[in-house]
Amino acid sequence: MIEKGFLLCLLGLLLGRAVILSTLSPPFALAFIVSVWYLRRDKVVALICFSLIGACTYSIMHGVYLVLAIATMLLLNIIFFMSNTSRNYFRLLL
Repeated sequence: MIEKGFLLCLLGLLLGRAVILSTLSPPFALAFIVSVWYLRRDKVVALICFSLIGACTYSIMHGVYLVLAIATMLLLNIIFFMSNTSRNYFRLLL
């Protein structure tokens, strides 16, 4: 189960649905997605899908919130990756 990623998907489903006292929805799923992004990038697409399914089972707004959080994370990751590679090219020129 662990090797195929079923356990990650199950955890993503449950963390996508996680809400504290029916008012606060901290981004538990986002933190889990980011950690899987850096450790097992091949499993992250299925994890995002299952996290979104779990969030939408609670409410549509919870799913929208998670989509926006994931999009922001991906955008920041792309920006930092591009700035890091440009910084490495600049070091090569010096």
